[in-house]
Amino acid sequence: MNKLLLVLAATLCAGALASPPEWQQLGAGERALLAPLESDWPRLSPARRERFAQIAARATGLPAARQARIRERLRVWAMLSESDQQRARANWRLLESLPPDARQRALARLNAPAGQ
Repeated sequence: MNKLLLVLAATLCAGALASPPEWQQLGAGERALLAPLESDWPRLSPARRERFAQIAARATGLPAARQARIRERLRVWAMLSESDQQRARANWRLLESLPPDARQRALARLNAPAGQ
């Protein structure tokens, strides 16, 4: 039991001490994908830098069209004010709390072309 607690504590401490990646520590493919965030990177919280780095690491294996879509969404996200980003996060949490059928209908409305 003591060994288990020691291992758990060491694991938690190691994660807490790990610093989020600096821009130059990212791979070339990750930097290309995250390019819209480059100027904001130093000001992002450690948690957000880590999250974006994880997204980029997973996305580098995706087809080029999918990477372009992610890059465009990051570009739009980077242009939002902090309050707009917070509002978008709150709306996303609300969307995720909906039952699956209601979520699908809401996403269909959001993704429908304007005027429909």
